[in-house]
Amino acid sequence: MSLGTSSLVFKQLPSGIFIYKFEAPDKLFLINCNPEALRQTSMIREDVIGKEFDELWGPSGFELKKEYLQALKDGGQVRHDKLLWEGPYNSGYYRLSAFPISGDRLVVAFENISEQVRSDGLFRIVYKESPLGIEIYDADGDIVDANPTSLAYFGVDKVEDLRGWNIFKDARLSEEQRAKLRRGDEVRVETRLDFDKVHYSAKKRGVSHFEAIFKPVPLRDGKRSYSYIGLVRDVTEVKASQEKLREYAEQLKKAVEERSRELLEAERMATAGRVSSMVGHDLRSPLQSIKNAVYLIKQRPELTPRMLEVIEGAVDRSLKMLDELRQRTREEPLALEPTDMKQLVKQVAREVPHPPKITIIVEADDVAEIQVDPLRMRRVLENLVNNAVESIHLEGEVKISLRKEGDNIVLKVIDQGRGMAPDVMSQLFKPFFTTKPGGLGLGLAFCKRTVEAHEGGIRVESEEGKGTTVIVTLPINKQVLPKAHV
Repeated sequence: MSLGTSSLVFKQLPSGIFIYKFEAPDKLFLINCNPEALRQTSMIREDVIGKEFDELWGPSGFELKKEYLQALKDGGQVRHDKLLWEGPYNSGYYRLSAFPISGDRLVVAFENISEQVRSDGLFRIVYKESPLGIEIYDADGDIVDANPTSLAYFGVDKVEDLRGWNIFKDARLSEEQRAKLRRGDEVRVETRLDFDKVHYSAKKRGVSHFEAIFKPVPLRDGKRSYSYIGLVRDVTEVKASQEKLREYAEQLKKAVEERSRELLEAERMATAGRVSSMVGHDLRSPLQSIKNAVYLIKQRPELTPRMLEVIEGAVDRSLKMLDELRQRTREEPLALEPTDMKQLVKQVAREVPHPPKITIIVEADDVAEIQVDPLRMRRVLENLVNNAVESIHLEGEVKISLRKEGDNIVLKVIDQGRGMAPDVMSQLFKPFFTTKPGGLGLGLAFCKRTVEAHEGGIRVESEEGKGTTVIVTLPINKQVLPKAHV
């Protein structure tokens, strides 16, 4: 290396360099230094070059000078990995190496490591006080250190009590997790430790549960090898709380199921009571007609043919009423088939009876056939149109519209009738709710069940004194299961 190159390297070295010249019997004169040495010590080159060691460093350098002189005498080396220096120019921690060279000269290389020492100190505080267990393992997976939290988790006082504990053998890792860790990948694991069965002497007993993250740390050995750090959290109390919550949830589920059965049974009984009351009320009139007819036959036999007609009419009304109740409350599977909804709407509009001064208008687009149960969908339309007609006092208009909107067919039945109050609308689809004298209150409930069985929806918009709009939405392409019941 040329002189010029050596000078350039000397100036660019990242470590501070002092070069001292020895003069007998015990003098060390500073004859050279690089810019980094001046930066770390805050010295000015012109003020220090040529000065003797004692003049530069005073009493604080006394012990270090003795080591330097001995190294010059023996040809040895002086090393300090963490030297606390408190001198006139600068104070702090230094890493230092000094060795003699030819010409009775001594080279001192040093580095200010105060920031690193402070960081190490902070790390030690965090390491010691961390609420997480921190464990350090060597390349073979044997534990070499653990912070107080981790030692408490293990149930020991010092890491020496854990000698032989190995991350690959004792941490309950799967084969896949062990392979990942050896490849240099982080591993997360939930594990349990039975302290009655561990191979070391633990102060704890019973079973504890832990969550751990094991992180490989590459070694600077030129090989693809790692040491390992474990971050561990004791979740035993969390697991116990989760188990209690699971038990509470199970108890709550059973209580809800039991209460639901009780409510369902109560609802069934209440429904049966409402049906019985309604049927009894509605059958009272035809039965009374039959009773009166029988009485007249006994009193005036000549009226028998006429009274038999009365009895036949009363029986027909009763049977019709019971059949309607049966039709609207039984559950049967859908009988699906491709259906032209436009033709179905037109048929219902044409066939539903209505007063001459009430007009039924159809505004239907040509829409694709969809899979529906045509008989039940017809009954839905008949119910909605009948309701619309009955809501109109003397004369008016009922409009049925059919449109394709996106992936749905939208059917609207619009009337200019009385409209409904909000409290009535909130109960429209409840079975047995009705505002009609003698009504069963099952029509709209049937409509809702049927439309929803077709994967559709039904809703009502109404305003008192202005009329009502019932909106039915049916999917075009959605698969409807034939086993759906209404």
